[in-house]
Parts: sequence; C-alpha cells; structure tokens
Amino acid sequence: MPASIALPRALAVALDEALSQASRGGARGSTTPTSTTPTSTTPTSTTPGGTTTGTAARAQRLSRRYLADHPADAPIIADAPDAAAYLTTRMPATYAAARFALGELAAAVPSLEPVSLLDVGAGTGAATWAAWDTWPSLERAELRDYSAPALAAAERLLRASGLAVETHLGDAARPTPTHAAPAPERRPDESATPGPATPTSTASEPTAPRPAPPAPALDVDVDVALTAYVLSELTEAQRAAVVATLTARARDAVVIVEPGTPAGYRRILAVRDALLAAGWTLAGPCPHALACPVASRESDWCHAAVRLPRTREHRVAKGGELSYEDEKLAWVAAVRDPARHPVRHDARVLRHPATHPGHVRLELCTPSGERVERTVSKRDKAAFRAARKVEWGETWGETPAAVQPDGEQPTTAALTSTGQGVVGTTTAVQPDDAQPATAHPATAPTASSQVPPA
Repeated sequence: MPASIALPRALAVALDEALSQASRGGARGSTTPTSTTPTSTTPTSTTPGGTTTGTAARAQRLSRRYLADHPADAPIIADAPDAAAYLTTRMPATYAAARFALGELAAAVPSLEPVSLLDVGAGTGAATWAAWDTWPSLERAELRDYSAPALAAAERLLRASGLAVETHLGDAARPTPTHAAPAPERRPDESATPGPATPTSTASEPTAPRPAPPAPALDVDVDVALTAYVLSELTEAQRAAVVATLTARARDAVVIVEPGTPAGYRRILAVRDALLAAGWTLAGPCPHALACPVASRESDWCHAAVRLPRTREHRVAKGGELSYEDEKLAWVAAVRDPARHPVRHDARVLRHPATHPGHVRLELCTPSGERVERTVSKRDKAAFRAARKVEWGETWGETPAAVQPDGEQPTTAALTSTGQGVVGTTTAVQPDDAQPATAHPATAPTASSQVPPA
C-alpha cells in the first residue's frame, strides 16, 4: 500500500468553508460564458452529497486537461467555478504528492528549517500548504500563478495557516509581476477561520502571459523554492525559465513535483540534469548523481505513489466509489550548499515491497547508482520489521530508528548493494536483455500506473 497522507485539519476546515461559501454564492452553478471554458454553461443540480453536476462536469474537464500533457495557452482554472471544482477534486491529490516529496526532503536534510518559500505556478496553494505542514519554521510564502481565480482561492484558504502570504498574478519566471495582490499581514493570534470569499476573476479579467526564457538574474531571497504540477503546462523553453527562476532565488533548496507518468518522469530527468549542471546537490529521490538506472529499462520510469482519503463530495464529483485514491508522482529536490545543509543519501524503494511470510523483497536504487533487489529475511527481526513497514518511494538505508520497537536499538547494518550485515541476498537488476536468472523480475508497470487517477 502506498504511504497515506491526509489533509491537515486547518486545510480541511478551510476547504469545507470555501466550498460551502462557493455553493451558497452560486459559484459552482455559474453559467457565465467564457471563450476558454465551453463547459461553463453546464446545467447544474445538487446531488445527495452536496456536489453539483456542474462541478462534476468541470472536474472531468480539468482531469482531461491535466492528462492531455501539452502546453496550455490559457489558464486551466479560468473562473471561480473552475476553482471550486479544482478544490474539490484535484487539490487534495496535489497536496498529498507535494507533502510526500517535501517530507522526504525534510528527512534527507534534517538541518533544513525554512522561514520563507516561493511557490511558482502555485494555483490554489496546495504545495504551499504542504510546505507549511512539513516545516513548522515556515513564516511567509510568495505564490505566483497566471490564474486570478486560483490565486484568489489560495489566498482565502491560506488565511487559516497563519503564514504571511504574498500573491502575484503574472509571468512565473519574471521578477516583476503583471499584477500583484499582497496578502494582508497575519498575526500569530489571528483567528484561523477563513474570512468571507472575495470576488474572483472571470475570463473577462486580464490574465498573465506564459513565461518566456531566459529567466532574468534574481537575488537569492527565499529559503526554499518549489513548483508542483506545472511543467506539463509549459514548453521546453518555458520549463527551463521556471527552473532557472527557482535556482536563482532559492537560498537553500529547490523542489519540483510532476505527475508520476512516463512524460512526467522525463521532465524530471531533464530538471535533474539541469540542477546537476548548475552545481546543485541532489537530495531526493536519487541517492546519487550518476545516470538514472531506471532510465535504462524500456517501458519503465521512476515514480512513487501516495494514498489520500476521499470525501463524499470528492467521490461524487469524480464518479468514484472508493473511499481513497492513489496519486502517482515524480519529483526531484536539491540543495545549494551541502556543507550548510548535509544530505543523507539512502537507497530508495522503487516498487511496492513484495511481502512474504518469511521474507520481504525490495527493489532499490542505491547510493552506488545501481538498481538492486534485496531480500530481507525474517531471521533479522529488526530489518524484517522495517521492511514490512517501508513504502514505495521511501528510503531504505540503515534500518530506520523510527520504525524500531520501543527499547530496541536500530541495526547498524548498512543496506548497500553488497548486502553485508543483512540476512538475505542482493541481486543487481540488469537491463531486460541481460536479466540474471536469479533476479526477481521487476514489477511491470500497468496501464493504470501511467496516468494519475481521473
């Protein structure tokens, strides 16, 4: 089962309040015609779960657009009803994916305690919320996007976080925004209850152009810079401009998250190469700076998954029945100065662990740059317990102290490609045409794993 991530209470309450206000104000059932949202005149009716059919139609359109995986020439969230549909169906998954990546970064770089954040292509603020939940040290955030309705929703929601929030409507890769909407100053004792919804833009309001390279030189002025689920909407040149902006402004770390599809993985590989070329040190998910061993296997790609609970409204809007959904992601993180922020490089679990009565089989990417399979025997009780708890996408180094029973010391066996100190076996995974007979075949990707859930 993938790692489970739920919304923090503050965000869950803020979302409920925002959607209730949108419903009362008729935002979900808006029939304002726009040139970019042909489904905006969809008739609405209320379902037993409180979600309108108009919201469901918009949610389906948003999902189709995100899965289309090609550059956008206009904001995907074009008006307030679009924003409401996104909050219902996509923001929880985006939050969970970003929270997973940031949590892995925090574990790899324990000294990282950011105070300031830049969120490029912030949308409704899901990644900013993920950073807020990851680092209690965070005090202020700058959000940039070219969708006015999305930023308006983000600002309203983030009132519950206590962060000092500044929003900029405009070109994501330029230092001077086309429009600016600074958030009001927050006091630590200010109520976390979201205020009343403010009018958001429609398609008749100005929207900002897409970023054009090259990104100008900027002053280093934030601790962490990130972007989540943005690069798929950009051209190759625009992606380079956004990444250049992140690396120019981040004092300590950058994080990029994309959908866990083959195309998303390829974009992350390109960003990885750019970060290494610029002298940054990888902090995850790669435990090394060598060539990606996954890339050598045909029809395979490096990605992880997180599981998030679905509300009733979420299920209705998506037409699903399960009480949860799994979101797949590809990501990369790097630090500017490893002397200032040392990075712990542990092996990364590449597949769902295969659990058997007497052993657990793990497929790993190791610090030596190899892709290996490790069999952890039940005879090593501590390692076996840890192997039964580790999830796809998490690290596997020395047996994590966090998963040891009370009173037991973690094992000191280094889990590298040699298998020394571990009761079990290790086999390097070769390309398909050179697969050793003793190697357990890698789990083949399925069609459902190539795209995020609808």
